[in-house]
Amino acid sequence: MKDADLPKNKEVRDEVHCSSLGMSIESISHEKRATAMGMYQALYAIGMFVGSFLAGVLNSLVGIAAGFYFSSVLGVIATWLTLFWNSRDRSYDRHPVLGAGENNI
Repeated sequence: MKDADLPKNKEVRDEVHCSSLGMSIESISHEKRATAMGMYQALYAIGMFVGSFLAGVLNSLVGIAAGFYFSSVLGVIATWLTLFWNSRDRSYDRHPVLGAGENNI
């Protein structure tokens, strides 16, 4: 990997992180958004620690492939949960583009 590619990759990662944070709080009321952002950051950090720790334990006990299998299973579960939650009927009355309601931003 070239040194010139590193900032570009970091920028993409930062944009994805900011987008996911914004998407996760768009349906939260304005009074609770700071709390939601704090919870998001806390769970993100806990997940980074616990996931790395469990992958390391699995690698030590079973072998190097165990961490990858563990990550794959978690990815499939996360995809399934995302599809399940997004399939439910949601109200977009606060969204400035998707719905026209009194609570538009």
